[in-house]
Amino acid sequence: MPPSRKEPSETDQKKTSIQSDLGFRNQVNKDILSRYFDGYVLRTSPFGDSISSENLYKRAERLAAAVNLVTAHISETEPLRAEARKESLTLLRYALRIYAELRANGSEYVHDLQASVRTLISYLRILGVTGRVSTQNMTILVEALDELGNFPATVQK
Repeated sequence: MPPSRKEPSETDQKKTSIQSDLGFRNQVNKDILSRYFDGYVLRTSPFGDSISSENLYKRAERLAAAVNLVTAHISETEPLRAEARKESLTLLRYALRIYAELRANGSEYVHDLQASVRTLISYLRILGVTGRVSTQNMTILVEALDELGNFPATVQK
């Protein structure tokens, strides 16, 4: 006789439903980003032959878009919403400036980029702790931002 299976509780069913809903939302957001950022290859590039600089900027651009997506539902009166969005645009400016000094140790632009990344990580953590951004979205963005902030160090090696 096969062992009896315990029927999932209502709480387990809700968790599964929420997890699949979050997975669906993440896929939808990923599709939205892909549609806008992968559909057309830009010919305008201030990066010259620097593929690393181009890749760093593309990452920063996607992260800025993601920050704007995850904060879209937050009230416009919430100061941290505006600050996170503003910092994501600052991050783009630093990513654009950095191309000439990406491989230089101690570059001021690299430092500015990393400081902006760290500020944005702090904003997202606060939004996550206060429940304004889901833990899953916050974690994904923080990890991606941390990789972006470490990118210049990996290129310099």
